Formats: sequence, C-alpha cells, structure tokens
Amino acid sequence: MDDWGNLDRLALGLNVVGFALAVVGGALGVLSAVRVGRLRREAGLPESMPGHFQQRQKLLEALEHGPRPREQMIRLRLYARWLRSQRWLELTSVGMTLGQWGFLVKAPFWWWGPFALAFTLFSIAFIVLTERNARPADAFLRRYPEKEPVGDETTGDRGPVA
Repeated sequence: MDDWGNLDRLALGLNVVGFALAVVGGALGVLSAVRVGRLRREAGLPESMPGHFQQRQKLLEALEHGPRPREQMIRLRLYARWLRSQRWLELTSVGMTLGQWGFLVKAPFWWWGPFALAFTLFSIAFIVLTERNARPADAFLRRYPEKEPVGDETTGDRGPVA
C-alpha cells in the first residue's frame, strides 16, 4: 500500500518546487551575468564590477542631476543592467527557502525549525536589499534607454534630458 501521507507529499512538493526555482534562478542569474560581462568587455571596461554602494550612489545622482559624460553613462548603464540582473538570484533564494521548509515538515531534528526560520529571515533581507538596488537601476534605464545618445564631451552636447 501507499505509506505516503499528506506531510510527505507537502515536503516533497516544497522540495521539488524549491529546487526548480533555485535551478532556474541560478541559471538565469549566471546567463545574465555573462551577458553583462560581455557588454563590459565590448565597452572596454574591466570584468569586475565596482562596489555596490559607490555605483548605486552615482546612479541616484545621475537620476537626480541629469546625464553625465558619455563614458560614465556607459558604465552606469552597464552597472544598472547588472543590478537589475541580480533579481534572478531572488528566485534562487526563494527556492532554497522553500526547500528548507520542506525539510522542516519531515525533519526529525528539533533544531531544523530555528534553522529554517533563520534561513527565511536571511532570504527576506537578501530580497529587500536586491530590490533596493534594482529599483534605481530600473528608473535609470527607463530615463536613459540604451538606444538614445548620452552626450558628447567634445561638442558640449549633454544628450537627452528627461
């Protein structure tokens, strides 16, 4: 006969859905990072991205004060794309969290509950911080789309002003 109860099915469902989300989010995050890296190489910029806080501040300043010189706008656009691409990792975080709760449903260990709760809190913090960084990036890319000119320092043209 079937020894599987509802808790077993729930645990398996949470683990399967969590694993699927983690794999899809991770794969899309890697593909997105590769795409941004390729664009950075084509623009002649170094492979590594500068620190989050410094570049996020530059994005916010550009949104507040208008366009920057061409080279800086290229860097800011690439950084904005990279920040926006980090959203895919939220899927991975949610998937892993679901997996932890799936284990909790059938866990014979008392400590799995606090572990799953701590994992959930860390995931929530990660998602909040990722969204905090991605929203200015979205606004920046809406205001300064990739196809529009960004200005030319030699002629003094500042490009489109939104």
